[in-house]
Amino acid sequence: MLSIRTAILGAISSLALMVLSAGPGRASLITWVGSAGDQSWHTAANWDLNRVPGSSDQVNIPDLLGTSSVSFTTGSTTIFSMGCDENFGLGGGTLTINAPSYSAKSLTINSGTLAGSGDLEVYGAFAFYGGTMTGSGTTRIGSGVVWTLFDATLSRPLENFGICYQQGGPLTINSPGVFRNNGGINEGILFINANILGTGSIVNGSGAYMATRSGNVTVGCSVTNNGSISVNSGHTLTLGSLTNLSGGTLTGGSYSCEFGVLTP
Repeated sequence: MLSIRTAILGAISSLALMVLSAGPGRASLITWVGSAGDQSWHTAANWDLNRVPGSSDQVNIPDLLGTSSVSFTTGSTTIFSMGCDENFGLGGGTLTINAPSYSAKSLTINSGTLAGSGDLEVYGAFAFYGGTMTGSGTTRIGSGVVWTLFDATLSRPLENFGICYQQGGPLTINSPGVFRNNGGINEGILFINANILGTGSIVNGSGAYMATRSGNVTVGCSVTNNGSISVNSGHTLTLGSLTNLSGGTLTGGSYSCEFGVLTP
């Protein structure tokens, strides 16, 4: 994980140098200092440059003793990149990130929107509640990260190397959104507790595990399975579209499928 993070930081620095060499559009490093004490992204005094971050800024949020979290709650802001080592909450508005970035502590997206072309590496706890992720960037959940989602909308690629618990409410995956479950030891695990809707797709990769935890569930988006899908005994998983590859297995309760072939 540290080697990936080092690569991300290196990529951020390289991109910043490219912007700096381009001329007038200078990239600036802006650092959270938390002087106002209100935990708000939107307060100028909380930043070392005494202004809020802008479109060409590399945002640096260190883990400070006087800050319990940083909260983004309103408006529409575009930044170049973000390296966050503090708890971070996106509780409203839209934050657009256009270069490789990371969140190393706790990240919560609750009613807000994460957008942009920059990939986001998530190394700490992650809660995706009622918010939206969109844009061409990929959100990548790190190995072993335990995270939760509830009534959320995914309209960008997400790669899950962690353990995801859907706690209720539908997950909507809209094209070009794709939920990629990537298998390994304690990696690529998705527990489904509610319906999954939308025009996007789920790819359950080799070694990955996808399972219902209670009740009957419908997954309306397309599913490609090369791992394992399991249904609680006595319950039914209804799939809108399934491509079950040679390595894919279906076990447990009942399955039904509108399009595709079920091969338990």
